Amino acid sequence: MILIRDELDFLNEYGISFNDLYKCQDSFNRTLQYLKFHRIKNGLNKSKSLLDITFASNFCKNYHNELLNRIEVLNAFNIEKHYTPIFITATLDSQYRDFLFADYSNLKTSDLISIPKHIKEKINQKLALTIVDLKDILNQKLKIFNNFYNRKYKSYKIKYCKVFEPHKKLGVPHLHMVLFIPNNAEIIEDFKNAYMRLFPAPQNLKTDKLTLEQKQNGELNGFQTSINNSIAYIMKYLQKTFLNLKHNDINNIKIDRLTAWYIKHRIRRFTMSRFLVPLWLYRKLNFIPSLRDYFHLNNELEKHNNILEKDYKNNKFFIHIESTNQTVIYENKHLIYESNNRIINEYKSEFKFFRAA
Repeated sequence: MILIRDELDFLNEYGISFNDLYKCQDSFNRTLQYLKFHRIKNGLNKSKSLLDITFASNFCKNYHNELLNRIEVLNAFNIEKHYTPIFITATLDSQYRDFLFADYSNLKTSDLISIPKHIKEKINQKLALTIVDLKDILNQKLKIFNNFYNRKYKSYKIKYCKVFEPHKKLGVPHLHMVLFIPNNAEIIEDFKNAYMRLFPAPQNLKTDKLTLEQKQNGELNGFQTSINNSIAYIMKYLQKTFLNLKHNDINNIKIDRLTAWYIKHRIRRFTMSRFLVPLWLYRKLNFIPSLRDYFHLNNELEKHNNILEKDYKNNKFFIHIESTNQTVIYENKHLIYESNNRIINEYKSEFKFFRAA
């Protein structure tokens, strides 16, 4: 069945209607009230609201700082390895917009290679795709891209960070990514060719937004190698998409259509490569001043004489840094931090959850 296109869809920014906006604002308000009025109490009888301790991007005032810290760490790692940043914009071909209305008349055989199985089943049944389906297709293309360089350049630890963003027309997703790879002309050209095969949309391959120097370098609108500040590049897109909680009272936040797009479709704004020390573990350590520097912590634990054992499933880990004789043990919600064989900090989580009156 071919769906009739509602002309209002083209008038609503990001494909978000007034009804969508109302529902997202209501969802935000209800979640805020829940976080404000539900609290936890520790064994010392001290309590905090869930709003005080949440890491949810729409509600945590410190989330932006943590994000910047992670991006700076990623950049520092790659400077140390003498890698070069590649700035990628990946937009889907125009026919994918038609798939939102079950119009597959322009579907190419080559498109099917990068479409996940569950989405192919919807196409075979002539069902309309969703924004999330298009996001999954983009992720599938990236997965193929990742498999390419993991096979060919397995010896290199290639890192990335990416941001999903909607087009104003219908909210079709596209992504911006910084990819850090060895500063080698042959490798860069190899990546560029892989990009052109997977993301052949004309707006990706044009050069109309480039300087003369960039064109002479063989760069594309969607594949640029000469932007110097990788942190500023990715933060430009992040600052557009996250709520500004530092300069606005959270109780008076008004959800706009861009924020509503992420809430409605439950799309994660930001993703990046994992570090040796995962984020869930670092968040349990960053109260320790000497371990608060995320770059230094990862750098130290990469050295052969240091130890990191982690088990996410069972929520436990063991860290030992030989050069400073520091040890951290975490198991069964019980953390012990030792320095020079002396216990400096110890806590055991004995939280009670309750609703404030």
